Amino acid sequence: MQIGVFFNYLCYNCRSGENMKICVLASGSKGNCTYIEAGNTRILIDAGISKKRLLEVLEKNKINYDKIDAILVTHEHVDHVSGLGAILKFFGCGLYITKRTHQYLEEKYKDKISCSNVIYVANDEEFKINDVIIRTIPIFHDACDPVAFIVEHNDKKIVYITDTGYVHQKHLEAISNADVYVFECNHDPEILMNSDRPYQTKMRILGNHGHLSNEDALYILSQVIGNRTKRVFYAHISEECNLYEIIELTSKRVFSSIGVDVSEIDFIYTSQSSTKVEEV
Repeated sequence: MQIGVFFNYLCYNCRSGENMKICVLASGSKGNCTYIEAGNTRILIDAGISKKRLLEVLEKNKINYDKIDAILVTHEHVDHVSGLGAILKFFGCGLYITKRTHQYLEEKYKDKISCSNVIYVANDEEFKINDVIIRTIPIFHDACDPVAFIVEHNDKKIVYITDTGYVHQKHLEAISNADVYVFECNHDPEILMNSDRPYQTKMRILGNHGHLSNEDALYILSQVIGNRTKRVFYAHISEECNLYEIIELTSKRVFSSIGVDVSEIDFIYTSQSSTKVEEV
């Protein structure tokens, strides 16, 4: 190992445990995977990329991947689970998943996705992985039993919500004033309706069990971001039916019209290229 790389590795691990860290490794219809580190606990949310690509991205970001403690699965769609079997086998870690989602995967993939440490989670349930507190909340998508996750550690809070047609009002309090949001801004409705996608697909995306449009997502964010919010990752952005420029313009319009001050918040656009590691 080169001296510079070795020094960076030591520095990174000396800092480990001080704060939470997050890196969105991939986000979108081609694959989803997010890394969260909290103290000595390392978690992946979804595994929609290959094991090879996962290890390459972790190494590129100087993340020591000697162990992953758990994989949390939001739902069974292929862009969230395509690498799950190989990644589970490589790390031998726990799989946190709803029972219905797990049953679907067992039926579809047979023995390709096997794990001796499956922990069933339910909607609106709180559980712990080591000293990390995680809460599930229901989302609304055309899947068996999809969930979003709230991850908390040492008074820091990350909210991860993608692949949903809407967010129920009763969960706004639970997701309010997080330090970090990974939040779906999937499409611009006008671009979507003028795209070459089949009409049924368009209606599915626009429906209550589809995906959040820019405006819907930003309206929800305007209600929940607070004085401790420092970063928002715009997630699951459609490559065909959205543009960063449109998200930015919509953000300015929505936040301004509601009177929300976002001047101290970093907004990060996700894609199939990983973000950098951010401290929470």
